[in-house]
Amino acid sequence: MARKLRLLGILVFLSILLTSQAFAAGKLVTTVENLCVVPYYTDSYYGYVFAELGNTGDKPVQFSTGLLELFDPDGNSISSTDVYYCFPPVLQPGEKAYTYASSYVETKDKNFISDHMLTITGKGTISQKIVNLKSTGSYKQITDYYGTYDYLVAVIENNTEDVLSMCEVVFAVKNAEGNLLYVSNSSWSGYNVGVMPGSSLEMRVQMGTDMTNYMKDNGIVPATVETIAYYTTSV
Repeated sequence: MARKLRLLGILVFLSILLTSQAFAAGKLVTTVENLCVVPYYTDSYYGYVFAELGNTGDKPVQFSTGLLELFDPDGNSISSTDVYYCFPPVLQPGEKAYTYASSYVETKDKNFISDHMLTITGKGTISQKIVNLKSTGSYKQITDYYGTYDYLVAVIENNTEDVLSMCEVVFAVKNAEGNLLYVSNSSWSGYNVGVMPGSSLEMRVQMGTDMTNYMKDNGIVPATVETIAYYTTSV
């Protein structure tokens, strides 16, 4: 009897061990999604989807593929497009990233685009290393000779010990309640220009007039801009 109990205990232990190993993987999931139906000329609309992603697993995960589908009020698929990028492309456990995509539909009825589905897949094979940089973001209206435009601005600090010759940044615009409104990204590289350790650079990206008009028409007010700055190297 004691021998049987010991054998049972060993089997239970092995089962727990195998189960824990099975869950030892990165898991890329969407945590927040925002669909904006934006007019394009007089007879068509774009369905923009902005999303926050997270790694809910316990290992690193790398973005693999994505697909955005738009649906009419009856649940019929009316448009689709591939999602090619995630910013940043590799997430450690608990980290987050952002992505965005749009698809075009010929219709005069903005309510024709009534729903969407965003499918994101990750992979455990990591081919890139992410080096994170300190950054802060802001939303500014900048006036020049031609007019006033809406910009997303990131101040990025080189907090590494090396001369920085490239970097990327993703901007996540949110309202006062912290809800995601808009996502964009930008990148910089300098072949013979670098940012010394401890120094900073400023990167700007202009918001498209279609999105700024959409926000104004719907009473949407940007309040904060969250930024993730980084550069990638090979593993």
